[in-house]
Formats: sequence, structure tokens, C-alpha cells
Amino acid sequence: MSEVRCSLLAMAILLLISVSAVAAALAPDEVTTALKQLAPDTLMLDQVEFVNGSEQKFLIIGRADTNASISQYLRALDTSASFQKPDLLQISMDANGHPRFEIMIERKPMVAVEAATNTVNPSLVVKPKKITVYRCTIDGHEVFQSLPCPAVNPKTR
Repeated sequence: MSEVRCSLLAMAILLLISVSAVAAALAPDEVTTALKQLAPDTLMLDQVEFVNGSEQKFLIIGRADTNASISQYLRALDTSASFQKPDLLQISMDANGHPRFEIMIERKPMVAVEAATNTVNPSLVVKPKKITVYRCTIDGHEVFQSLPCPAVNPKTR
């Protein structure tokens, strides 16, 4: 009986490993599509690959018509809701005089992406407490403070 349990457990583990491997294989297509959508028309992405097996860090290799296109792409990556920390690693000219580039980029954590893309119901937003400022006369000087004015002792008047 224990041999059957061990084989079932082993099969379940192998199934989980194969399912997670398939899910990881699909991630580059999603990332590549998102990165292409941010690119200007004059920029071509040749390759997008994971860096050191990470699913958060990518190397983008591509070419453009001008350096201005690469600059525009870097700005789009920097302000993207899905990506962060774009880093231009290399830029060089190909045989036709067009710039080729390598950019390192990270995917933002899913919590940050969801927070940036979801709209918030205004009724659920906690409004900050209104600060009260008190105008007091202390020792003949008018002051503004966050605490209530001290009580005036009628005997000292």
C-alpha cells in the first residue's frame, strides 16, 4: 500500500513540475507582446530573453531607425505600469548606420501592477483626518497651534 502511495505522490509531483514548466514557458510571449506594444513604430525588437533564469528580469535586444526612437522607448518603459528600472546596456551602429541596442528591464511585482491598473472606488478611500488649527493669544502674542488654547485664569487678568 505504501508503494502505491509513493508512486501516486511521485506522479503528482511530476505533474506539478510539468504544469509549472509550461506556465513559465508562456511568460516570454506575454512579456514580448507587452514590450512590443510600448515600442514606437521605428523600433524593432529582435530578441527578449530571461536573465539568469529569472522571470522578473529581461534582456531586450533590438534595432531602431534613430537614437531618438530608442530614447522614446526608454521613456515608455520607464513610465510603464508593468515594467521598471530600464537600463540601456549597449548601443552601437550596424553596417547600415542604424542603432542596435540592448536594454535590461525588470517586471514590476504583480501587486504594484494591479494597484496601478485597478480603479479605486472613491467611497472606499480613507480620507485623512482634518487638522484643526487653533488661534490663541499667549502672553500678548497671537499664535497658531495644533492644541487647544490654554484656559485663561481670570485671577491673572
